[in-house]
Amino acid sequence: MKRTLVVGVDGSPESRAAADWAAREAVRRDLHVHVVHAWLWQPLAVEVVQDRDTGDRRARES
Repeated sequence: MKRTLVVGVDGSPESRAAADWAAREAVRRDLHVHVVHAWLWQPLAVEVVQDRDTGDRRARES
């Protein structure tokens, strides 16, 4: 069973460089490559609510 090299990418130049390195390294070492894509998702103009009662109240008001 082949070992796997995992690399994370988020679209930044550094992560693309990491993916390039991982691909070269995988070929060199005869490994599988798993590329994991990540991003930061933030809804616009929505506050993070820590307490359930406040969240329920805000949901009813909107």
